[in-house]
Amino acid sequence: MNFSVCICVYDKDNHKYLKEALESIYNQSVKPNQIVLVLDGPINQELETVINDYNLLISDEIDFDIIRLNKNKGHGEARKISIENAKHGLIALMDADDISRFNRFEKQIDIFQNNNELSIVEVSIFSILDKRVSIITLPTKNIFFSEISS
Repeated sequence: MNFSVCICVYDKDNHKYLKEALESIYNQSVKPNQIVLVLDGPINQELETVINDYNLLISDEIDFDIIRLNKNKGHGEARKISIENAKHGLIALMDADDISRFNRFEKQIDIFQNNNELSIVEVSIFSILDKRVSIITLPTKNIFFSEISS
């Protein structure tokens, strides 16, 4: 199943976290067909270096589309632009500081393939701050297309 990953980056994002986020995508058991990276306004040189390094590393295997916005439009608008530029109907959303477990996409695709009525699959979030790990519990109710389209 073909899918895209959409990530928004802005100047204040930490380049180390972005590197870990991109590594976590590249090291997935099922790799995406496309990564859409929206740069929400000018970004610093450290972020540029990470992006350029990963573009060279993965562009032979994964479409790595970089969209540069001239000025910061905010996360919501940048996310909208990333989704509009996704080539595949199945889209995984990530932030520049998100690190996905190695089998995240494999599990999510499996859920979609076995539940045709689903439109959204959520994930659990582990928050890592100052070497403390918190598990943030999200609602477990399945969301069906009919519930969000009416």
